[in-house]
Amino acid sequence: MICARCDKAIRPGEKYDRTPIHGNSGAQFDVLRHLDCPSRRRHARR
Repeated sequence: MICARCDKAIRPGEKYDRTPIHGNSGAQFDVLRHLDCPSRRRHARR
């Protein structure tokens, strides 16, 4: 599985968020993101 935010692999044991997205084609896609995403930590405000 790949994180939609940082494009890095989500490894076994890492926590992630799964959000269903409904496309116009009628298909349903899941968007996966790390809960503690490396790209989010880098841009965090202090």
